[in-house]
Amino acid sequence: MDLLGTRIGGYVVHRLLSDAGGMGTVWEARHHLEPKRRAVVKIIRPELLPRVDMVERFLREAVAGMQVKHRHLVEIYDVAQLPDGRPYILMEFLDGGDLEGYL
Repeated sequence: MDLLGTRIGGYVVHRLLSDAGGMGTVWEARHHLEPKRRAVVKIIRPELLPRVDMVERFLREAVAGMQVKHRHLVEIYDVAQLPDGRPYILMEFLDGGDLEGYL
């Protein structure tokens, strides 16, 4: 599903970062009033929505992330649902490489 231009929690979806994950897709978004302020939106795959166990797992990941604050972890800004019912996680954008690249 193409989400480009969709407004999510005060941010507008700007580009797809990854659709390789098993749980969902990851998008870069920019704040609608301050475009230099970026965030990441992780959205569960639509085909997983009927699977209650997968939705619960996705939400547990978000809740766990919200409870842990550390300078080496991304900050979770929000957890909510799109109009079609898919949950999403809105989080801090970190510019740079991925963990695999550092290892």
